[in-house]
Parts: sequence; structure tokens; C-alpha cells
Amino acid sequence: YGGKWKMLHYFAQKFFAPLLPVGFEHQETFYIYGVSDLHMDFQLVLMVKVYQWSTMEPVCIQVTEDLTIKSGSAAPIYKETIGDLLKRCRNCTRQSCLISFYFEAQGQQYGPANYHFLSSLKDAVGLKKPWLTAAVNQQGKVYTIILQTTAIAPYIWLDVGDISGRFDDNGFLMVEETKVVTFYPWKPTSVSALKKSLHVHSLLDIY
Repeated sequence: YGGKWKMLHYFAQKFFAPLLPVGFEHQETFYIYGVSDLHMDFQLVLMVKVYQWSTMEPVCIQVTEDLTIKSGSAAPIYKETIGDLLKRCRNCTRQSCLISFYFEAQGQQYGPANYHFLSSLKDAVGLKKPWLTAAVNQQGKVYTIILQTTAIAPYIWLDVGDISGRFDDNGFLMVEETKVVTFYPWKPTSVSALKKSLHVHSLLDIY
């Protein structure tokens, strides 16, 4: 109604990314496929990180060898049984850990990260209510919002009330202490107006 993006718009932006690792579980085995809608091949590595819900330090990290993601393809690039994963990542159970995975090129993340929950989020063990803070800065005609959290924060949602515009990311799972989000206003605004209108929520704020 007001022209602002809904959460589904932000999720669609990610799951329609032209190059994306997609994970799923079948018969106690976790698979990741490399999905490309591009017209050229890409050389990348896949980063697989396992986190405990109670800490933002990954309990284990696995990096694949160089992968060639073929243009216009969807091909398997990773496979591991859940049992082997839990053994490799000590102190992990289905309820206490989650998996993050993304492509990397020359040491930099390429495209959006994806996640796989090993249990329903309502059964997650170790989740703490995060303390979220945000600082707003102006960068030319756009604004950066520096978010900080004290704990893993599922599905952070940023809202600026009646100020029209969109964020480059929203409705995300935050597994690192700091994340920078860019806001693109559709009309002139100011740092003070954004600070006054900005609200930051996570899923844990609703119960």
C-alpha cells in the first residue's frame, strides 16, 4: 500500500539470486546444490559453517576445494550425513546447532548466505534474546545502518515508519556481531529523521 517492501520481497531477492547454494535434508543426509541462472561458469569455493544457537563463534568450518559452477545448472556440490556432521562438530545436537553456507570468491562472500535448521526453530536450544543496537550514517544519497547484536538473532526486521524507501537486506538471520545494511530513500530524508523512526526487531521480540 505504501510502496515499502514486505518481508517476502526481501526473501525473494535472496532465493532468486542468480547464483545460490541451496541446502536440503533427505534420509538423514544433508545436501547442498549449486544453482546458477548465469550465462557463464564461475570458479568458487563453498563455505559451510556450523553454529550453536548460544554463540556467534562457529563450532566448525569446512571449506570445499575449488568448484566450477556451470552456467544454467543445478548440481550437487556437498553431501554429509547428519550423524557425521554432529560428530565432527563437537557438542552439537539437532536442537543446539544450525548450518550456514555460502559461496566465496577470492576470500570474499559471493551472493547471499543460506541456512539449514537441524530442528524446528521453536525447539532450538541455547537461543538468547539479543540486545540489538543500530547506528545511522549518511553516505551521499543513501544511509548505512550499522547493526550490532549480543547473540544470534533470528529474522531481524528493520522498519522506518512513514519514511519511504527500501533496505538492501531485511528479514535476515544475524549470526555475526555486526552487520551493515544500506537504506535507499525514495524521498529526501535525514540521519535524525531515520534515527527517530527506526525500529529494529527480531523474532524473539514477539514472545
